[in-house]
Amino acid sequence: MQRLVVDRHLELRLLQAAEAPLLAALVDRSRDHLRAWLPWVDASLSTCDSLAFIEATRERHANREAWESGIWRDGLLAGMAGYNELDWTHRRGVIGYWLAADCQGQGIVTRCCRALLDQGFDRWGLHRVEIHCSPRNHRSRAIPRRLGFTLEGCLRQTERLHDRYEDHEVYGLLASEWPAARDGERD
Repeated sequence: MQRLVVDRHLELRLLQAAEAPLLAALVDRSRDHLRAWLPWVDASLSTCDSLAFIEATRERHANREAWESGIWRDGLLAGMAGYNELDWTHRRGVIGYWLAADCQGQGIVTRCCRALLDQGFDRWGLHRVEIHCSPRNHRSRAIPRRLGFTLEGCLRQTERLHDRYEDHEVYGLLASEWPAARDGERD
């Protein structure tokens, strides 16, 4: 799968090598915002870095290890969302996302995650999907809560974020829970 249509304004699409300048510019435009939550931002400084990232995501996609895509809103790159991990043995996926600072607060990530959950559960036959996020990142943790995930625990100091270690809350959703969660979702 190369693309996933979310709605008439949004699509998720694997990035192409030629789009590395767009990704680099988007990261630069939101660098301060992203740096607060993502440890890779300081190492992503050029179009070459973005190209290396795109090539790595395409390789992981080819190996069925991940499905990491650009978020395209009305034809413009707005962020990234997808399955950062796919474990076919255990039918488990881990969703990750980030959005440019000027695109937040519009329901974009919630709609993208809903489409990813439909894809993962209904088409790929995943049994379980997780989202991991910092307990301090209130916008990020609102997504799994809104989509009916269960907070299952906290991984203490699991990620080095610049000069400190960051906790991650682990949210889980099972395939059997998705129909009711989808119907009862709160916007």
